[in-house]
Amino acid sequence: MLEQIIKKINTKGWKAYEITEAETLSTAVSRGPAEQLVLGKLYVLVPQVDDHFSIQQVEEALQKMKSQSIYPLVRYRGQSVSIAVLTPLKRYILIQGLRNEKVGYRDFYHCLNSLPCFPLPN
Repeated sequence: MLEQIIKKINTKGWKAYEITEAETLSTAVSRGPAEQLVLGKLYVLVPQVDDHFSIQQVEEALQKMKSQSIYPLVRYRGQSVSIAVLTPLKRYILIQGLRNEKVGYRDFYHCLNSLPCFPLPN
């Protein structure tokens, strides 16, 4: 199921980068986006760019995201929930934000239908 989730995120124009709470986004970007999601690892979603290892391109895409008000939000239980920071665990995805949400894998996958598409790079 994690493989299907990462593919769906990618087709919507987003990339998941593994990050630790002590790291900067620059460090995470220097490793490149995750090819697969791993249980217990923390991920941050950012817009897809041409050079996945370029912090400059990622920062520019984040500015574009803000200026166009396109955020990694999904509909869950009738509310918009940010999935910008998430951790896959054994039975669910932990969405970390103002209010942490535990979402089962199937529900999370279906929530991704409401994830806005970010304009893919040229």
